[in-house]
Formats: sequence, C-alpha cells, structure tokens
Amino acid sequence: MKRAAFIVIVMPLFFFGSGVQAAPCQQGTAAERLGCLSKRMGDLEAKLKTLKQTPQKPGPAGPAGPIGPAGPAGTPGKVGAAAPAGKVGPVGPPGKVGPAGPAGPPGPVGEAGPAGPPGPAGPKGEKGEPGSAAITQPPSSQLGDVVLQVEPQSNVASPQPLTRPECEKAGSQWNENANVCE
Repeated sequence: MKRAAFIVIVMPLFFFGSGVQAAPCQQGTAAERLGCLSKRMGDLEAKLKTLKQTPQKPGPAGPAGPIGPAGPAGTPGKVGAAAPAGKVGPVGPPGKVGPAGPAGPPGPVGEAGPAGPPGPAGPKGEKGEPGSAAITQPPSSQLGDVVLQVEPQSNVASPQPLTRPECEKAGSQWNENANVCE
C-alpha cells in the first residue's frame, strides 16, 4: 500500500517534472526513465528503512489537545463505615384522641369543711332557778308529748352514679361523649 502511494506521488513528478527530485530521470526513452525511477525508489526505501531503525530524539512537546468525552462510569466502591447518628427531628403532630376508658373507682372522702354559722335561737322557755338546768330532768309525762317530725327527702339531692352499671341501676342514661350519668 505504501509503495502504491509512493508511485502515485512520484510518477507524475517523473513525467511532468517538478524540481530537483525528478530532474535526473527526465532524459532518455521511457524504459530508461522507468529504470531510473525504479532505482530512485529503491534508494528512498532504503533511507526509509534506516530512519525506522534509528532511534529518534523526542522533539519539544506540543500544546495540549482538547479534553475528550468522559468515559463510562466505573464500578461502585466499597461502602464505608456508618457515620454517627444525626440530631433528633422535631416532634410530630399529636395523634387522634382514642375512646374513653372505663370510669375509675370513686376517690377518698375529703376533710370536713369549716363549721357553718350558728342557727337561730330556739323558743324561750320558763325561767328556772339559776344552775338547776343541768341537774333537773323533765318529768316523764312531758316525754310522751314530744313528737318528731321528719321531712321527706325529696328536696335532698342523691349522689350521682359514677359508673355505667350504677347509672343504669338508678334508671338514668349514660352519656358516652361526656362520660357522665344524666
């Protein structure tokens, strides 16, 4: 292939002439010219062979070429050790309120409150001797005359049932939303 390329370049020089290279082979018949050209070609091949065998000194470095496209991605590397845990995030929103649980047992009875104001004075009786009230007893005939009157308890409020079974026992209705007996 190299020889054919060389012939294509040198043959026109031989026939049409082009300076010093083709000058020696321009005289004579076509056969003489072809022989001359063949000899010159042999000489050039020999020079080329010696140039290939002779080590060449590197010349000065040329300018850097343009950067080529990126190559394909490599295989992923080894996974390293885990880093320390990060900060705790913010508290989330509160969840939905669940259904109410059963009522607990009643609590302990509290301390007695302060004494109330004194009541109105009772009816005045007969005056007795001073200092005799604590010693004397009323006659037995007066005991039979005393009649006790008991007020009906309709105006006294009964305690409210605190559990669902007590509420149903009392004939009332249990309110699920308010968790009370109505």
